[in-house]
Amino acid sequence: MNITWQHAQFLKRYRGSAPGVLLVTGMYLKKPTTVSVLVPAMRAAPTAADAPGYTDDGDLFVKTIEAECRRMQVKHLTDRNFTCREEWPFDDVFIANKASIDRAAGDKAAFAYHILSTDMLYMAYVHHQSTRDAWHVVENVLCSNTGNYESFYACPKHLVHFIKVVI
Repeated sequence: MNITWQHAQFLKRYRGSAPGVLLVTGMYLKKPTTVSVLVPAMRAAPTAADAPGYTDDGDLFVKTIEAECRRMQVKHLTDRNFTCREEWPFDDVFIANKASIDRAAGDKAAFAYHILSTDMLYMAYVHHQSTRDAWHVVENVLCSNTGNYESFYACPKHLVHFIKVVI
């Protein structure tokens, strides 16, 4: 099996995402309105060529008293600590790669995006439905983790909730 450097880097990031997902899972498990939380098994494509068969449906799914399962996405920043909106150095918060969000449109859209600070003490929380109309696309962003230029959805930071992580 021939693994490219880029795919090896992806596998490293993907496997490294588990602590952030588990942290957010712990937050939801402590909420009194949570009925259950499902964390899908982590399945990674052995090679980049196999990737189309391995796209995930979400990082975790939360069922509450008020609603059926809601798909949640978790991102862990490796280069940015923050505690509040005022410390966020940009006008916008990048949510995720445009292609990944577009693949999960409609019924598969995430309910929310949880963007964890490097130290995992705070998160930027982006509620999809209430902020989606304000999102815009930022083109040709050089991704330091892949070396690729990609397009990202961004949300104005005044619509993002900055939350202390409490478990």
